[in-house]
Amino acid sequence: MSERHKILIADDEPAIRETLEALLFPEGYDLAFAENGHEALEKAAEFIPDLILLDVMMPDMDGFEVCQHLRANQHLAEVPIIIVTALDDRDSRLEGIEAGADDFITKPFDRHELRLRVRTITRLNRYRSLLKERVEKDRLRESVSILEHEAAIGNLSAGVAHDFNNILAVMMGVEFIEEDLGEIEKEIPPEFRKALKARFDRSKRYCKNLTEARELGMALTGGITEFARGATDGTLTQHLGPLVIKPFDIFKRKFKRWEIVLNLDIEQDLPPVRCNGGEIQRAVLNLVTNAVYAMEEVHNVHRRLNVRLRKDGEAVKLSIEDNGTGMPEDVQTRIFDNLFTTKEKGKGTGIGLATVKKIMDSHGGKIAVDSEVGRGTCFVLTFPVT
Repeated sequence: MSERHKILIADDEPAIRETLEALLFPEGYDLAFAENGHEALEKAAEFIPDLILLDVMMPDMDGFEVCQHLRANQHLAEVPIIIVTALDDRDSRLEGIEAGADDFITKPFDRHELRLRVRTITRLNRYRSLLKERVEKDRLRESVSILEHEAAIGNLSAGVAHDFNNILAVMMGVEFIEEDLGEIEKEIPPEFRKALKARFDRSKRYCKNLTEARELGMALTGGITEFARGATDGTLTQHLGPLVIKPFDIFKRKFKRWEIVLNLDIEQDLPPVRCNGGEIQRAVLNLVTNAVYAMEEVHNVHRRLNVRLRKDGEAVKLSIEDNGTGMPEDVQTRIFDNLFTTKEKGKGTGIGLATVKKIMDSHGGKIAVDSEVGRGTCFVLTFPVT
């Protein structure tokens, strides 16, 4: 044999042990022996056999009880067990099956039959072990691949965040434009000021929106670069309300274009939570982006996005609910898996919801989803109160 299988023989009769040794040792098996049930359990834990030949009628602890103990041991639970017994009645066999035996051989046994059964079971057990090892290796290989992908995305994101932060810095000039508009408005003669007021107000409003977008963008890119550096600080005890509201300003034009009604329900006097503001806004942006995409896919409905922030016991909960396409149950079980996406190629990366999940985990929070095809989707983020 190319690889020696290990067999434990447990029998209180020396003649049976010697007979089994004479039959199996020439076949190339490594053999270990036990004279009673307690010794059988000790030898099994030490030897980790590929097969156990177990006698039923042993002193102190019979074979059925030994079998039960073996099946309760996580390291020995899958080891095949052949009960070798003089009992040939139906009740004994049923008791053996209930105890966890895989096969039975009745004494006196046929030598050729015993060799054949032992050979078959040890080979099947080895194939099962090899298959289990292969599955585990494939799982580890997939995990390594995902980690490498995450590392590559992290490095790329950090680089993009750095460059984008430089672009956002240029937008600081908006503040000077806003100041200049105020000064120019003062210098315009009163008779023209009223006619131009609407245009000045609109320009100031755009400047304000650009300033808020720049601040949000810098907070987000700052969170990305901190994450890429492995920073664990940067968390503050703060109120979620202002953090949650800001990202929605980015979608104002999108809401208008797709006729999406935004319903914001922010409970007053909420307790603060310890959080990284930039990371929380990243999470909200991801969820709102998904909600808008889901609602773009439905027609002949009044599109609604309901956002509610409230206290619930010792936690603050944020719910984001849309009436978009919804998701089937099999998709809901995988949406937080890294690289999983239901979007068309080029429209989704499969990292958005996985990122949200990681952000919530890092804050000691939870994320849950409730969705139904044709009804919509609701994500609920739960933040512990400090």
